[in-house]
Amino acid sequence: MSDWIDNVPAGWSELPLKRWVDQRITDGPHETPVLVDEGVPFVSAEAIQDGRIVFEKQRGFISAEAHRVYCRKCKPMRGDILLCKSGATTGKLGMVETDDEFSIWSPLALIRAHWQKADPRFLFYALQSSYIQNQIQRRWSVGTQPNIGMGVIETLSVVGPSKREQREIGDFLNRETARIDSLIAKNRRFLELIEERSTSEVVSVLTGQTRSPSKVSGTEWIGNVPATWEVLPIARTTHLAETGPFGSQLHAGDYEPGGVPVINPVHLREGKIEPDENSAVSTETAARLRRHQLAEGDLVLARRGEVGRCAIVSSREVGWLCGTGSMKLRLKPGHDPQYLNLLMATPGPQEQLLLHSVGSTMPNINPTIMSRLVVPVPPQNDRTAIVNEVTEIRRTAQKLKEKIDSAIEYLVEYRSALISAAVTGQIDVRNYRPQEAAALCQ
Repeated sequence: MSDWIDNVPAGWSELPLKRWVDQRITDGPHETPVLVDEGVPFVSAEAIQDGRIVFEKQRGFISAEAHRVYCRKCKPMRGDILLCKSGATTGKLGMVETDDEFSIWSPLALIRAHWQKADPRFLFYALQSSYIQNQIQRRWSVGTQPNIGMGVIETLSVVGPSKREQREIGDFLNRETARIDSLIAKNRRFLELIEERSTSEVVSVLTGQTRSPSKVSGTEWIGNVPATWEVLPIARTTHLAETGPFGSQLHAGDYEPGGVPVINPVHLREGKIEPDENSAVSTETAARLRRHQLAEGDLVLARRGEVGRCAIVSSREVGWLCGTGSMKLRLKPGHDPQYLNLLMATPGPQEQLLLHSVGSTMPNINPTIMSRLVVPVPPQNDRTAIVNEVTEIRRTAQKLKEKIDSAIEYLVEYRSALISAAVTGQIDVRNYRPQEAAALCQ
């Protein structure tokens, strides 16, 4: 056997992939096609997800004439295997499970199992196994992105038994991976339910629904609030709402790695500011843009794209700059940035900002739109308790999500190990017992 794989059962063959296929491995056209409003689906690497071809992610449609031309080189059929051969998804695979016609682009290679030598499902799983994925990763070329050539794909070393045994392995893996995938899907749904429930609980606390609400707020997403609460536009709680530098104030050439950080929406993550050393300017430029400097307790919000994403400025970030894509809010004395930061992370304020945003290709908000956003304002003696209660809700939800994430990670690892063990003969699929799962994942 080759260096890629240890011992396999007697009677198994090791051959280059080109010996397991029915026709020469080929790829889609290398030209950029003209897309049309209606026609034949045109698929590329982004449509290959979780072993399937997701046609909702297709590039678009091409004309019937273009499809006929491309089919002379490469015509996908049911049972064919598509391999991503360039870009971040290199090595990902999808199986054709439709009789509908479509064309593929050059980032995809088409592999058709030889009808006498290879079962398509066995070959599909074999190409997902660790020993073949290792070959792909070690033999791809890396320029701006990974790429594996057609010549390399043809010479990938593949081991396999008789076609009858291949069918048995394919049946086994179809059954077992479907069971594992079902468990993964259920766990992912649990994650969604935990997020939905915790968000609902957080909103209830932040809007006073847990504190005997009796006063009409006049705002649908807030509902009734406790009698001691106020409902005010943001403008009444802040004395500064300002966007980052525009146009000629900050050029691409002003950026200087390792300088004073410039904070844009991409740097706002889960209520915290995470700078990028490449998104920074010199101290001289920072001094020139000092009106955009951040102060402790400021709120920095995304003003375009994912509007409403926000974080509180800590002592560490004092003097950093509010970026072009961000907006800073400076609250009046007596108002709590922690409470407002938590509130802005909930669906209500974000949906209101999106509703009133401007821009055709990307939603944008400005200080005027922000100043009109109406929010609940609890009395100062309630805010600490509210912040603590929300923090505890999120902490509990996070612990549950971490447990489920671990379960999903184990199932994904088990699935991969099971496939690799089955297609290399390390387990006898006819006598496999689920109790063997732990050994596979060691």
